[in-house]
Amino acid sequence: MIRFRDEIEKKGLVGCGIPLELILAYKGIPAYNLGENLYVVENAGTIRGYVHVLAEEDIERSVVSYLVHPADRTDGLLQRLLDRSFRRTVELQLTLAHIFTSNENLLEKNLLCMMDFKPIRRFYELNIDLQKARLPSTNYIPFSCRTFKRGEEAALTRIQNRSFMDTWGFNPNTVEEITYRTKLPGCLPEGIVISWDGDRPIAYCWTKIDLGRDDRKDRRSGSIHMLGVDPDYRGRGLAKQVFAAGLSYLIKQGTNITQISVDSENEAALTLYKSAGFEIGKTTLWFERRIEG
Repeated sequence: MIRFRDEIEKKGLVGCGIPLELILAYKGIPAYNLGENLYVVENAGTIRGYVHVLAEEDIERSVVSYLVHPADRTDGLLQRLLDRSFRRTVELQLTLAHIFTSNENLLEKNLLCMMDFKPIRRFYELNIDLQKARLPSTNYIPFSCRTFKRGEEAALTRIQNRSFMDTWGFNPNTVEEITYRTKLPGCLPEGIVISWDGDRPIAYCWTKIDLGRDDRKDRRSGSIHMLGVDPDYRGRGLAKQVFAAGLSYLIKQGTNITQISVDSENEAALTLYKSAGFEIGKTTLWFERRIEG
């Protein structure tokens, strides 16, 4: 499947939704059956397309991802794959199907609108050259901040779920899911920092190192994967504290370029990241279609 994806991208086309590497990584998540949610179409032993359905039961949606060979777009293959994803959504007793794509991907945007999807949310991908980063001052913050340790997965799950419980599109995680994700390539315990009030986790920043296809030293990149603050502790500078610690880690790892994805309606986050020198790059659009059983 990776070879198929690479072949399509060489033609200047991309799919919609979650990157294939992440989809394939889901097979390690406890209680998740990749075989029941990934549908692949072949012709004479050659992959022609696939669709994947990620169920997020707590928010009653499926996140659909797909890629189809351009030569097969005109014969209805994409429609059949999406119809299968809709049936799977109904089987899972979910009511919404969500798909995201680049704002520059006019082909997919037009197609989704023709299939009764409606744009509902916009996310910005912010980028920064870390050599130019302006780390915020955090000397005045009274809470301790340190790196995550193995055995603290329940605490990390707690702070992640509390931080994003009022956030659009967030599906709560289990301890098993978080434990698995902390062991994925590019994730290290020292790349996750947590602020504490006694034994209570109150803020965190989760960074990742990009281990993608471009491994040249001058292009080494990373990302702020997640950053959040417990609602009870907002307004005390904790976002700055964990943000500065996360950026410092990425700098020490020799990362040149760092990225973060932000909801366009999250003005507080945008202000924080822009103050450090982040600039808006690409834009991602989320589309929604209500699925009738």
